[in-house]
Amino acid sequence: MSANPRTLAPFTALLAREQYTTCRIVLPDEPKPLPAIRVGERYYSFFRVVPQARQALTLVTKLCYNNNCVVIAKVAKGYSLWVEEPDAFPHSFSKLIDYKPEPAFSRILVANEQFQTCSLDVPDLDKSIPGIEYQQNYYSIFRKEPDADAVIQIVAQLSERNDESVLLASQRFWTICIAEPEALASLTLV
Repeated sequence: MSANPRTLAPFTALLAREQYTTCRIVLPDEPKPLPAIRVGERYYSFFRVVPQARQALTLVTKLCYNNNCVVIAKVAKGYSLWVEEPDAFPHSFSKLIDYKPEPAFSRILVANEQFQTCSLDVPDLDKSIPGIEYQQNYYSIFRKEPDADAVIQIVAQLSERNDESVLLASQRFWTICIAEPEALASLTLV
């Protein structure tokens, strides 16, 4: 899997049905309307339902690294995945009044070369905290989590609070990092 940061699209996780609106969309190259969801001002076509969170995160990683913005939604049968359709328009305009604000997005990083570890000074804390620098932004290291269900739950909660996050993927766990827009790097960790 390529770790090119230029093609790394974001994703978001949604836990509540109230966070999105179901609809049908029309695409320039599709003869029939497609099932979709609307999140903020963006439309996402249905991709797949997977029963397990680990499968969902694996697919999201692949889709994001192929430059597809993705939404994970918790459903009765597991997790549904939706892929952004930037050229879509609604099949019916009746649901346009049902606006839901767009949540914050996250990214999954799979290669250590994509980020740099550092120590962060955050205005509301007395001590420096561990963090990472990714694309000239700082993120505090919140937690290492082996359970994929918990990872999606945490990312969804952060997203709902409008906190951008980054997941660092490894074989055994994900490290959840939260954006710290007011942080300054104090020194590089070895």
